Amino acid sequence: MVLFLDEFSAWVTIDGQELQEYRPQHKPKKNLLACWIASVAGKNFQIHWRDSKRHTATDGHCRIDGNPCGGKVISCDADKPAFAIKSYMRTGPTTLKPFKFSDVQLTGTSNI
Repeated sequence: MVLFLDEFSAWVTIDGQELQEYRPQHKPKKNLLACWIASVAGKNFQIHWRDSKRHTATDGHCRIDGNPCGGKVISCDADKPAFAIKSYMRTGPTTLKPFKFSDVQLTGTSNI
């Protein structure tokens, strides 16, 4: 499923397949669009976004579990892509860490 906000759309994929988004939230004062997705332990994932109008260059920033993970710019130039894909975060000047779902450790005795 794809999230939409004006001319922008965003989605997350695993192995090229779009994931279902849950509880999409639009926070206009922060110019923010957010959602929850189900994790698949051990799988790498990618965050995609598109600007369908490209009136000006746009800068997209990713947050995972509330943590900043960098971003990318979509150029307004017609010969450049109208989309961005983010699949890693920079961990050092020459090192990258791919986005990867980890095992979820549950605590307590509640029945899920």
